[in-house]
Amino acid sequence: MSHASWMGFYDSTRTATAEYPQDRLHLFPDWKAIEDPFHATADAWQINMPDLEGKDEPAAQWWPTEHYARAAGPIRQLPDQTAMLRRDGHILLATASELPPARLGFHADTANAFLVRTTGPRDIEKVPHNTYKNEKAIVVTAPIPAKPAIVGTEVRAEKAGGLSARTRFAVTPPATLASMKAGETAISDPILMAVGDGPPPGPETALQHMLGSTRVRGSKVGVYWETYGWTAGDSVDVALVVTRKEQLSKLRRLGMLMRVAHDINGSVAVRWGEPQPGHSSWTIPGVVPIQARSVYVDLSRLEPGHYSVTVLVGKHGSTLVPISATRDFVFDGV
Repeated sequence: MSHASWMGFYDSTRTATAEYPQDRLHLFPDWKAIEDPFHATADAWQINMPDLEGKDEPAAQWWPTEHYARAAGPIRQLPDQTAMLRRDGHILLATASELPPARLGFHADTANAFLVRTTGPRDIEKVPHNTYKNEKAIVVTAPIPAKPAIVGTEVRAEKAGGLSARTRFAVTPPATLASMKAGETAISDPILMAVGDGPPPGPETALQHMLGSTRVRGSKVGVYWETYGWTAGDSVDVALVVTRKEQLSKLRRLGMLMRVAHDINGSVAVRWGEPQPGHSSWTIPGVVPIQARSVYVDLSRLEPGHYSVTVLVGKHGSTLVPISATRDFVFDGV
């Protein structure tokens, strides 16, 4: 019988314990993190109590047989947004973690932030890194080998017993620039950025403005990406497509079939050619040409929901399919 059912046989006033405080920590990852660690998403490494709001059986949603209270203080797992950018002999990892609410008493000091990386139990290292802090996130950038690994940001509490924080996720990096073949082209994942007062930032500061998760709030969002293999003078066509990606109910699908309901999903695209005045790109030195671009995207007419942003780049006049990269995000509204 489940632990939750066992509790129902007894007077709870006699069996009350400190077993279920929300700051207790999960000991083990989800099975998919054990079965295929280098492809497991961040939720497989979650150590905190899940959101039980509205659940009928809260105890059954927790892990009653293997959680613990950390003597050195609680840990909060943070959401993240992570991207991998190609460089000559390594991959530049950029990961941003959304800071928890101030009411939790967490203080993110960049001096207390570390990046850890592991490819197995006997290979755990602190990675040399740069740390930045913006209004809502702490950002860590570091060069890493182009090998699958588990990585995470660790932010240690300022005081003993205080709240620490971490992220944990798998990375399967792309090939380095030195590994690309002659004539080959590629594109990085789009990176979501906070919007500032001035124009979209270039590669020197764009990563410092990364959002700490893929939840977007406000009327605009910045998007930064890099292409590999094209020079600044190459004539290319660029498109940026925002697509709504809601799961449709059976009732709506039936209504669409009967033409009495519409498909709430759809796309909005912006296209332009380069080189072109008003569309800035920056060249980053490398054995293969790197072109960096950033834009601000207006979301004010979108309804809250699940979306993706896709960037497509292709040589002007070419019949080949353009290269593309996509980032899913949740829009919380203006």
